[in-house]
Amino acid sequence: EPDSIKLEHQTYYLDLRRSYEEIVGGLREDNPEYYQFNISQDVQNITELRTNLLTDRTALIEYFLGDDHLMAIVLTRDNIYPIQKNITDDFAANIQDFSKQIVDLENQGGEAIANLSETLLEGVVDKLPPHISNLIVIPDGQLSYVPFELLDGSNGLYLIHDFNMSYASSATLLQYQHKIDPDSKKPFAGFAPDYDAFEPERADTIYDPALAVLVRSGNLHLPAAIDEVEQISKIMDGDHFIEDMASESAFKTAAGDYDILHLAMHSLVNTSNPSFSRLLFDLSPANDQDDGQLLVEELYSLNLEARLAVLSACNTGFGQIKKGEGPMSIARAFTYAGVPSTLMSLWEVPDKSTAMIMIEFYDQLKKGKSKDQALREAKLAYLNDPTITEDLKRPFYWAGFVATGNMEALINPGSSQNIIIGIAALMFLLFIWVWLNKRMKETS
Repeated sequence: EPDSIKLEHQTYYLDLRRSYEEIVGGLREDNPEYYQFNISQDVQNITELRTNLLTDRTALIEYFLGDDHLMAIVLTRDNIYPIQKNITDDFAANIQDFSKQIVDLENQGGEAIANLSETLLEGVVDKLPPHISNLIVIPDGQLSYVPFELLDGSNGLYLIHDFNMSYASSATLLQYQHKIDPDSKKPFAGFAPDYDAFEPERADTIYDPALAVLVRSGNLHLPAAIDEVEQISKIMDGDHFIEDMASESAFKTAAGDYDILHLAMHSLVNTSNPSFSRLLFDLSPANDQDDGQLLVEELYSLNLEARLAVLSACNTGFGQIKKGEGPMSIARAFTYAGVPSTLMSLWEVPDKSTAMIMIEFYDQLKKGKSKDQALREAKLAYLNDPTITEDLKRPFYWAGFVATGNMEALINPGSSQNIIIGIAALMFLLFIWVWLNKRMKETS
């Protein structure tokens, strides 16, 4: 006969399962971002990726790191190429050496770049058809901290000379980012605090060692950040929140109304607990509605309507790495909050070169360029600028920012031109109508 205890347990389990599925169904309907990031197990197949993500000029390379081998999957609109390479036990250490050499101002990083280029690109990039101009890279593990555009390209130049470069945490997430359709109202909002009103001793009176270290380092002030935001707001016909106006509460109130969010400020990364990584807005006592430190866990609860977030701060793409998901970074939190594309930094970027690259990026964006192409043009303009000395053209100064997510253009340059042409045509027709009426009255 049936075991009554087992039947009772089975019924209890089925009731729990049913309740769980109801909760998941509700999350899928009411909180699609949470469902996509934390619960969904849906994986896009090759046909869907080719149809929805890849154009004839775009290729996707996804890397998988094993203990003793590296797998790269090269996907184009027409073909797929799997490549497997053996790697040594010290490969992870080589990536760390690469990162250290890039930020070492006494070292160009040439040897580390050459070693990584051989491992990551040899036999991979040369599989691409010659007409490919856009490259999407999906890294794995520590490769998330490698800006591929500074690896070796053709003719002894950087890879950035060959391709528009962008990144994604996974192909499935990238597909989701292409489906997000924000409904923002205003073009641009830039935020740039100056921290002048912050009293250094306050960092020692609260248990905030990371902030205390930043203050004592003498690098708290960012003189180029305010100028950066003011210039870009003019380019984009947008608004800027600077100095004490760049408060955390102002951001939370206004952020949902803008198409582009630009944050030129400090960030503090917590690698042991990513939820406590944060962006530093105005820290003056006058702005006591919030503490001026926007935590990642607070970003998760925001509903942003921007199509692009530019995180012009240090280490915004850095964080604890989770297998299969990439870094738990500040940039990822913006994606979670509903922003389909971000520009993020992989190290402590200098504010002066950052300002130059950012201003040029927006100039290119305003011309109708895609986000990856606009960033590439901005980096190449920096590298080709004859007024910049060679020591300031090291990768440390220009390669730190990378673009992730949906790279579609934000601005259609033809739309404004068509409006002007239309207005001119209407004015001409109005002139003809007035002239004809006048002639008819004169003849009558």
